[in-house]
Amino acid sequence: MIGGKVVSREEFDQTFKKALRGRPVGSNKAKTTLRLDKDILAMFKSTGKGWQSRINDALHEWIREHKPA
Repeated sequence: MIGGKVVSREEFDQTFKKALRGRPVGSNKAKTTLRLDKDILAMFKSTGKGWQSRINDALHEWIREHKPA
């Protein structure tokens, strides 16, 4: 249902799936290439969907802990 109206699966997919694809509007992220050790990459990927965001979070945590005085 969309707005109380029963819609086909195709209409639903066109309405919502397209909106969820790609980079979020207003995102502060930049695309880059980064070489990581295979074991580090495997560990993050083994945690499932969202592993790239978890790498980003881990880097933010490192920055907070190692911020110059």
